[in-house]
Amino acid sequence: MLVLARRDERSREEAEAKALGAKTLGAKAPKAKALETEALEAKEDEREAEVGAAKMPRVQKKRRTQAEGTSYTVGSLAKLAGVTVRALHHYEDEGLLHPERTASGYRRYGAADVERLQQILLLRSCGLSLGAIRDAFADDRFDFRAVLTDHLATLRARQKELETLMGTVEKTIASLEGRCTMTDKERFEGMKARAIAENEEHYGAEVRRRHGDAAMDAANERMAGMTEAEWNDAKALEAAILEQLVQAKATGDPTGEAARELCAMHARWLQMHWGEGTYSPAAHAALAEGYVADPRFTAYYDGSVGEGATAFLRDALVAWCAEQ
Repeated sequence: MLVLARRDERSREEAEAKALGAKTLGAKAPKAKALETEALEAKEDEREAEVGAAKMPRVQKKRRTQAEGTSYTVGSLAKLAGVTVRALHHYEDEGLLHPERTASGYRRYGAADVERLQQILLLRSCGLSLGAIRDAFADDRFDFRAVLTDHLATLRARQKELETLMGTVEKTIASLEGRCTMTDKERFEGMKARAIAENEEHYGAEVRRRHGDAAMDAANERMAGMTEAEWNDAKALEAAILEQLVQAKATGDPTGEAARELCAMHARWLQMHWGEGTYSPAAHAALAEGYVADPRFTAYYDGSVGEGATAFLRDALVAWCAEQ
């Protein structure tokens, strides 16, 4: 009887453990389930490829390799490119990748798919959205080489700015340790490099996406070429713009006299950064729309002046630019 009782108790414990395991499995977070699904699909693709390769005669394998070149499962391509399986699926859903399907329904990626994936990732690094990349691929006039050439120039410019900033940091450390003395010019050049790097980090991607690399690169070059007097004037005008925005916003009228003065000051500030011959009211109005669309710009103006300041500035600039 004691043995039977213990056996019944073990049976109950095993049943409870199974029930608890099923309950825990059902309670997994959606994200965890999605990751498991991705991993499972990748493993299934790999297994299907291995099984197919094992069944294929050696001569047939050699002929297929020579004819088709290397091909990848979704899991192996994701590992090669350093992206997730989900990203590859998303690119396919967006019409950017078109892998073949095996008889069992599994994805297979060939050399053309690998090349296309590299193009997608490079264009993403240029700041293009997936929609813009899809449109570019559909355009026969799209010049991928020209885009990469421009992007390379941008990367080299950023590298130069970072090298200048690194040099300033090194000299500052040496100066603090008494190993050298920094000149005022060296301090100023380092300050400009730091400001350009911060501007690029905070706003560069959005500006490049909306207005192109050329516009952002020109602004960076203009800032880098400023004299100390020009730099100080630009900083003073920037502070004055915020003060004028406070006064104009207090009137509640984005077309009033205070707002018009604000817009004129903002236009002068842009011309100082964009350089001669690059300013236009249309570009100014487009930039104003971007202020509201990008939370980083909103945080700057609303954080400096108060809630609603960015929207007021946008309304004032759009109205003012339409009259110019």
